Amino acid sequence: AGDGEGRAAAGGDGGAPAAAAAEVEIAFVPRSLQWVGGAASGAQLRSFSRVDAEKMQEFGLDYRRAAEVLRPRHSRVILSEGDATWRSEVLATLDLEGAWVAGVDPSAWSSYVDIPSEYIPAAARVGLDSIDAVVWWTEAQGRGTSGDTEAGGGGGPLTCSCAPSRAPPRRWQVAVFGDAPHEERIDALLSAVMAPTRFRGYHVSMLNDWLRTAYYDAAVKEAIDAWPSDSALVALDIGAGTGLLSMLLAKKALARFGVETAVKVIAVEAEKDLADLARELIAANGLEGVIEVRNTLSTKLGPGLLEFDGDPVSRGRCCVHEVFGSDPLSERMLPSLRHAKGELLAAGSVLIPNHFKLHCALCCSRSLQQALLPPSTIQGLRMHTASPCRSLW
Repeated sequence: AGDGEGRAAAGGDGGAPAAAAAEVEIAFVPRSLQWVGGAASGAQLRSFSRVDAEKMQEFGLDYRRAAEVLRPRHSRVILSEGDATWRSEVLATLDLEGAWVAGVDPSAWSSYVDIPSEYIPAAARVGLDSIDAVVWWTEAQGRGTSGDTEAGGGGGPLTCSCAPSRAPPRRWQVAVFGDAPHEERIDALLSAVMAPTRFRGYHVSMLNDWLRTAYYDAAVKEAIDAWPSDSALVALDIGAGTGLLSMLLAKKALARFGVETAVKVIAVEAEKDLADLARELIAANGLEGVIEVRNTLSTKLGPGLLEFDGDPVSRGRCCVHEVFGSDPLSERMLPSLRHAKGELLAAGSVLIPNHFKLHCALCCSRSLQQALLPPSTIQGLRMHTASPCRSLW
């Protein structure tokens, strides 16, 4: 269209061009979206949804309060890699094409969403002993049909699916926890995902990682057993979270020294909700006189940690930390520890853990190539550029 037609079709003067534009047929891709999934059960889902307080008792810790409040509403999960079983049914359908063509304001799109009423059945009706979550993924459908669809049927609707059962499986699906999976309404699930959550889901799975906790428990015991009996223990916990490492350290130190005034731990946690929960758990375990929680970044602390037994103590002599993810350098571990070494810890301080080993291996895998390298062509379209990207890492 010329400039005049373009302005008219966009709402300028003149009705003919606008009428002509209205006669253009819109081919909307994708035509509709579906939420597919259903009730699910499995140990993997439970490990994401709530802290196992009974297991924490093996380490001598009372974590019942964490089991009550550290309950994420939802999390991303990889169903294809766990032990979960789940239903696979259409939960809701959004008619994108209908809403778009009708010019409906996005706030009114709910009238184009088909949500079956009373869709989530009781656990007995879906063949599960219990419902640990409701899981779902999305599927986009086009207008045409294909003899080789991802849905697996010849001549079915052209579909792009994020289902865990497709080959190769899509990596992530959504799991909704808490009371929402037991509701009889789909919109309760949607509301659970949209509602803000106090805690990040990975805190629960970290606390349920017993090998990780056992490692720290053994490492702390080794450090305390080697500690001079005539030397007070002033320790720092960087990235304290719920205070787990601080409490392991304090309990081991008190068991050895037997005198409360000989031990002091400064637990540093930047997230306020986690810091508040840590204070509750520390009090529940009777360690509030030994552990002090500071809601800040460790890099904002300076020398002079506290006054200990009447004398100012400028630096700690032991540091436990967990400021790393699957990639040990992903959470600013080196800057945090460099600051602690220069400003907060005395020379020769004990650091737990005190080193990392990064293991590397050469491998060849088609699935890795698909995940990390851009394709050379997509449906016959060349994707090479003048300066091709060789990796998406």
